[in-house]
Amino acid sequence: MPKEDPFLEWLAWLMDDSVKLGRWSIGLDGFLGLIPGFGDLTGAIVSSFIISRALQSGVSRSAVLRMVLNVGIDSLLGAIPFVGDLFDFALNRMSGTWRSIGRLCAGIGCR
Repeated sequence: MPKEDPFLEWLAWLMDDSVKLGRWSIGLDGFLGLIPGFGDLTGAIVSSFIISRALQSGVSRSAVLRMVLNVGIDSLLGAIPFVGDLFDFALNRMSGTWRSIGRLCAGIGCR
């Protein structure tokens, strides 16, 4: 994977930052999370795709483990009505995950 992946950057933006509300930005992840079951599953699938690309690019196993734990926590909180929805709107986890991969790749020279 190149150091920059335009598709994954776009995907992270779409899920986390694509809707501007004043000084805040939210994405489809929060809205999809409002659909019971389907929304959380969709978010987990997108996160898994980003994490698999991190593995392919040579990101350390400890960093990937942190990403997996973040997705697991999000999925558990997503199972709690209302709390999970607030969590999805408040945290831009996909953009953060993608930025983390970019920093790690810059430091170690990912494939």
